[in-house]
Amino acid sequence: MLKAGKISAIEGVGMSTRNPCEEPGPEPTPRESSKMSPGLSRRTTTAFRWPLLVALFIALALIALRVPDTSREAFQQQESSTVEVSSPQSPIASGELSEPAETVFDMKPKLTVKLNRQEMQPNQDYVRSAYYGTLMVGTPPTPFSVVFDTGSGHLVVPSTYCRSDTCRKHTRYSRKRSSTGLDVNYDGEVVGKGQARDQLAVSFGTGEVTGVIVQDVMCFGNATAGIASGGDCTSMRFLAATSMSEEPFSTFQFDGILGLGLDGLSQSPEFNFMSVVAKGLQDAVGHTAGTFGVFLADHKDEESEIALGGWEDSKTEEQLSWGPVRNPELGHWIVAVRKLRIDDQVLDFCNDDTCTAAVDTGTSLLAVPSGVFSEIYEGLRHYAPLAGHCAGLGPLLHLELDHFTVSLGPKDYARLDDAKARPLPSMYSDGTASEFHAQDVRKDKRCVPTLMTLDLPRPLGPKLFILGEPVLRKYYTAFDARTKSVGFSRAKHKQDLSREDLLISASEVDGALTNRQRRPTMFDVFRWRNLLR
Repeated sequence: MLKAGKISAIEGVGMSTRNPCEEPGPEPTPRESSKMSPGLSRRTTTAFRWPLLVALFIALALIALRVPDTSREAFQQQESSTVEVSSPQSPIASGELSEPAETVFDMKPKLTVKLNRQEMQPNQDYVRSAYYGTLMVGTPPTPFSVVFDTGSGHLVVPSTYCRSDTCRKHTRYSRKRSSTGLDVNYDGEVVGKGQARDQLAVSFGTGEVTGVIVQDVMCFGNATAGIASGGDCTSMRFLAATSMSEEPFSTFQFDGILGLGLDGLSQSPEFNFMSVVAKGLQDAVGHTAGTFGVFLADHKDEESEIALGGWEDSKTEEQLSWGPVRNPELGHWIVAVRKLRIDDQVLDFCNDDTCTAAVDTGTSLLAVPSGVFSEIYEGLRHYAPLAGHCAGLGPLLHLELDHFTVSLGPKDYARLDDAKARPLPSMYSDGTASEFHAQDVRKDKRCVPTLMTLDLPRPLGPKLFILGEPVLRKYYTAFDARTKSVGFSRAKHKQDLSREDLLISASEVDGALTNRQRRPTMFDVFRWRNLLR
């Protein structure tokens, strides 16, 4: 979901306006021969007792001597198989938080939710998109499609109190029909029939939602699961919308928004999804209870997903590299940007150590401050190769974080455009031109960066970048609410390449291709496919 100013929406709260709601429902109820195997005869057992005991003793002694070496060897093999980065270990795994070492290798998530992708209002410049999954709310459970948004802090769903056309386009929550639902104020106090009650107003950049507060059961995937510690159901407070702005909510295929921000974006911890889930998963997964990981598919043969209570190592190319969230009290997953580069050319914009970047699952593009937009745009645009695409070689944009460097190539940031007038080669501050303009290129096509500008005041701005869908597709990203940290790793995507994909990627694996004058043969395609496996 593209929210040009959404990251600035530190959600506002309105209080105590009267709303004629139904009588609250009842309190939620918690959901809460021995056979011996055949053996030796008595005589046989007696005859072989002593030799068996001696052999068993020797075997146990040898095993006891070998166990420490085997464990140490396995640990060393795991260490050596990772890619070295600035801070290669999770704060959980590295022991920085004085936690038991036995949790180091068990990061398997408790629950994985598959995500659907909606392309919204495509235009000639870019495609807006949103990723959503299914959430069951109430008893009996009602399915809602919700966007998982790291840039907000509440669960918001339309309710039957909202009668606008915008709300009627979506599934609406009915507190009256849910036996486990309660009308409450922000502090959890149950509201009686006819009493004044608290309302919340939540801003999402271009839109706004107003609603009343309800506490009810929510589940993932399994509509019949009971409320149990470590299960996939829990009870939490959320916003039942009484009004939703037409823009942008009327265009959404999904019903609501599930905020995955830190506590600072929520009215209280009882509204914060990760805080509530972490308590329920604590006994089941321990340290990773407040952790989730995001994987965005790169092509139609993959499925996007969000992992809760851990992350999926099978989706990463190397061990996650973790870094701290800056100003976590603000509620956003913001990390420091230490240096900004195009190829090897450092841009001065971030030299004052005030640049930051918000990792946001609700933003479709890479957002940059207007003060550096022109320099980045001119540094990244380039002529298209003869094949007429923007998925090959080109300038690289690097954002150096505390613990990791995010690098984006033309496939991640560029779109193909007609060159109505011949563009001048991009020039660096030292007067040199990008080497990609010296190659054989098409003069009628060019690759231009698809960026959006965003300027916010303090404390979030003024030098805030947003790492949206292009970054999250290239990198598997994990979020740890307990340690207030974000982890990055290159995402492991399937490499089932078509002939067209091979032609696009060939220049990256075949150095001789750059100066090749002949058309590719079937042997070239075969060689490239093997190189890219």
